[in-house]
Amino acid sequence: MLREGHIGLTLTIIAPAAAIMGSILPLYTIVLLISGALTGSNLPDLDATSKLVKHRGFTHTVWFAMITSVIGAAALFVIIQYIPIESVIEFNQADRILAAGIFGVSIGIGVLTHLLGDMITPRGIKPFHPLTPRNVGNIKISEKKYVWDVRNASDPLLNKGFSVMGVISVSLSTYIANTQLL
Repeated sequence: MLREGHIGLTLTIIAPAAAIMGSILPLYTIVLLISGALTGSNLPDLDATSKLVKHRGFTHTVWFAMITSVIGAAALFVIIQYIPIESVIEFNQADRILAAGIFGVSIGIGVLTHLLGDMITPRGIKPFHPLTPRNVGNIKISEKKYVWDVRNASDPLLNKGFSVMGVISVSLSTYIANTQLL
């Protein structure tokens, strides 16, 4: 899937959470949620320009999603310690922790939606690489390649379709949150 398709898929998946969070929490949480998810949505493809790791290798795993979540949350927490946000909105230490957590988790969600988008292409991914096959409780984890061959990654219908769906979904979720419909 191309960049616009990954962005659209991420926005489509994150939109319901944005509507719910924006109705319950302050509206800035929608910005954190969507910006974090968009940041994560194309992080795995950094390997396409790198000679250190192969494409659809480590950056296309659940481990990478977890690592980027923690790094994103920590980075935002450190950054917002030095921004005088209190002059604009009421923002205490608990709000900073909540904001960093939302941002970090949404980066991970963005990475996971990227993986989902790559699973529907013929090349697929190995989301648990480099684990050797084993059972963890009732769950079987393996290096199995996950492929749900729906469309080619460069298919314009797939990419533009997800892109349009994402914009509509986020627009609706923002409207719902702003009007407090939930």
